[in-house]
Amino acid sequence: MPANRKILERLEQKLSARGCSLLTISSYLCVGKKFLSDIKNKTPTTDDVDKYISKLRKAGQKDNSLRFNHYVISRLLKTIGVELDEGPPKIKEESVNRPIFTIEEVKKLVKNSKTDCDSQQKAFLAAATTWGLRRAEIVSIKPEDIKGDTILIRTKKSGLTRETLIPDEIKGYIAKYKWKDRVSLSRATTIFWQILYLCKFDLKKYNRYGWHSIRRFLVTGLMQTELKEFQIQNFLRWKVSGTSMLYRYTHIPPADIDKEIYEVHPALGLW
Repeated sequence: MPANRKILERLEQKLSARGCSLLTISSYLCVGKKFLSDIKNKTPTTDDVDKYISKLRKAGQKDNSLRFNHYVISRLLKTIGVELDEGPPKIKEESVNRPIFTIEEVKKLVKNSKTDCDSQQKAFLAAATTWGLRRAEIVSIKPEDIKGDTILIRTKKSGLTRETLIPDEIKGYIAKYKWKDRVSLSRATTIFWQILYLCKFDLKKYNRYGWHSIRRFLVTGLMQTELKEFQIQNFLRWKVSGTSMLYRYTHIPPADIDKEIYEVHPALGLW
């Protein structure tokens, strides 16, 4: 049986071979190291996983965190040929907090940002409210991704990477910030809180909000229009997972979809 250092090395190799980012690999290794350290670095067993997850639950970790830990540890055990008998802990629907901005709150964000935020903050906010970007997608934008009227969006969570039209309303904000700085995820979160503060939001009241709260606002707004579901899926760069083969075979040029989306976009007109 390989030493635990070798287990972590194997996990790192597996993730690297799958094309995972350095940030993802680092977070996985962090979880793996904590687990192996907790079991005193002996050869891990399935019982050790149950005990460790139970310990985390008693310490107050939320369901999402428990599931993530379980998933990473299961990947780690696979490197030594151990398969877990059961899946990750179930999430209680009532325990999930999914804060979402209202249209009035987004209006306030956009309006106040124009006068009170710097070029980076405005560019991040414009990208988030227009394309519903996750923080990892915002910080992955590079100068070479912006070419004339288009921007290449590298979608995370196995989504589609595609070029997207930059609407006239936000071109100036996207262009003014040069996208040269390498921004970490934690820094992206800090920038979000800076935007809230500068736009005169009560940070205590909005302590559960994040970039994803803007994404949920956008998805909700688009679903309330007469757009077809596959148009929204394509615009938000989701992989088609519907059971109908119509979604798999229908093809409309992305630029055409972008133009139709922008005509009814819930936030674009605010810019």
